[in-house]
Amino acid sequence: MLGAWCVRGNRAQPSGIAPGQPRDDWGASVECLRNLDDLLAAALMIEEKGSAFYKKAATLAKDSLAQQVLMDLVQWENDHCERLREIRGSLSFEEKSSSGLGEGLDFGSIVESGAIKLTRDPAGLLRGDEAPAEVLDVAISLERDCIVFYMFLRGLVPVIERKKEIDRIVLDEIGHVRQLKDMRARIEDR
Repeated sequence: MLGAWCVRGNRAQPSGIAPGQPRDDWGASVECLRNLDDLLAAALMIEEKGSAFYKKAATLAKDSLAQQVLMDLVQWENDHCERLREIRGSLSFEEKSSSGLGEGLDFGSIVESGAIKLTRDPAGLLRGDEAPAEVLDVAISLERDCIVFYMFLRGLVPVIERKKEIDRIVLDEIGHVRQLKDMRARIEDR
């Protein structure tokens, strides 16, 4: 069972939050993840925050190629948002309420292990004075965290067609990492 976990920074703890309490922003003091619907909502938030990060990074980038790649990533993150909305909208009440994770899967343990870090405001990490390589290192780290999160989420999705959608998002995220690493290598070669 997923149980109820609240994420405070990088720490997950048993929840004392009542069902239905607003949880619409990673910047809130507590984020509760009780079931598949909550995790899909969290995934949607992660993608929205990722889009904002890439948009801000693109505005700060001096290199036109870097700006274009970052704006492409904005669009891809927005596409993920749309896919996640579709998945959430297609779930039955029973699927949305599902908290069965199978044996050995525990969201709290994954967060506490450091395997995934839920960054509240990735765009807020950018001060504007970072070297391009620093921005790319942050972006790569965020994308890797997304991959881990989606692999965990995939284990919860009960229908094969929906698992395939999550798989497509994971493959996209892997592609993002590859693009970001390629851009990082080009910067190092200059």
